[in-house]
Amino acid sequence: MVFPNKPIPPSSAEQYEGGVKIEFFGGRLRSTLAYYDLTKTNVTTSDPSHPGFNIAQGAVHSRGPELDIQGEILPGWNVIATYANIDSRISKSNDGNVGSRQFNVPRNTGSVWSTYELQSGIFEGLKFGGGVTLRDSQEACCDAPPFKLAGYATVDLLAGYSRQFGDTKVSVQLNVNNLLDKHYFTGIGTFNDPFQMAWADFGQPRTFMGQVSVQY
Repeated sequence: MVFPNKPIPPSSAEQYEGGVKIEFFGGRLRSTLAYYDLTKTNVTTSDPSHPGFNIAQGAVHSRGPELDIQGEILPGWNVIATYANIDSRISKSNDGNVGSRQFNVPRNTGSVWSTYELQSGIFEGLKFGGGVTLRDSQEACCDAPPFKLAGYATVDLLAGYSRQFGDTKVSVQLNVNNLLDKHYFTGIGTFNDPFQMAWADFGQPRTFMGQVSVQY
């Protein structure tokens, strides 16, 4: 909250980005490599005139490369791979942490996902796949002593089936997110006003999600 008990105003951002796109195997596989430079302003920082309140005077500068690869390697076999290196640092603050990494932002993130759908035969339309999501360690906010939140990896699976009935297509799919039921945190921090306290955001546990769709 902003003194006296008013909502924090929205932040704003300015971003520059450039990159290249490359195709392989006659366009079946596409790759994009980009570099971005983002400055976010009106970020909340402590209000030096009113302890326990915030003020929208901070700024965060983020930059880094991003890589995206996706395509159909063989008929029915699709792959998607992503990677990002994030150098996110506090560039303006009232908390004495200018130059420090922005809290709850990992340095490296990535994912690999692949699916395969049978193209012919009695099981035509049957699809299955899986993927892994990786997230590097991250700085926890904001007070001493500083500490890091451990990185983690999660595994997801899916299975589905599609069939055409005249002009109508019926599809069913089951997703299993966090197959190994990994226990992890997506964000964590501490604050002192008015007492020494801490908070944490738990990651999603193993989850089953079913879907049925009809297209006509």
